[in-house]
Amino acid sequence: MAIDSTQQRLVVKRSVQQAFQQNWQFKLEIEGQPTDFALFVKDVTYGLFTINTNPILTGASFVNLPHQAEPGLLTVTLRDHQDRRIHRWLLDWIANIKNPDGTLNPPLHPKLGYVRQLQLLQLTELNNEQLINTFLVYPNQAGEITESYTEPGFLEFSVTFTKFR
Repeated sequence: MAIDSTQQRLVVKRSVQQAFQQNWQFKLEIEGQPTDFALFVKDVTYGLFTINTNPILTGASFVNLPHQAEPGLLTVTLRDHQDRRIHRWLLDWIANIKNPDGTLNPPLHPKLGYVRQLQLLQLTELNNEQLINTFLVYPNQAGEITESYTEPGFLEFSVTFTKFR
């Protein structure tokens, strides 16, 4: 079977002209965030969905049936300002989850509720913002913070958010 070079050139031309989504074309907004929060967001990692299944034996083979959908996690790598405003903002948020006596507050408590809305936006070529997804989240883990005399760079740490539902 002969390969048509005209068709190959058209496929290559279409792929070169395709407006692929760039990995930097995003913006993150979290309810209650500092006003300049977007400056401190380095990257975001999230899963689209997780469906758990149970294998059911049917004769000599198995069929996988879904039994549960997990909300999942969302991880953000953040940089901080010299005044540690991002650090303090997260600690204030955590204070709504965990009390000094070790007890935990309910997620949707009228005054101490800690579930917040997070919006993931796509930045378009025309400088517009388009909503990709909205999640209800709360922080459940902050990564290790490394400060060093020998390694120059910005102070960065990751924060993992649990999607409430």
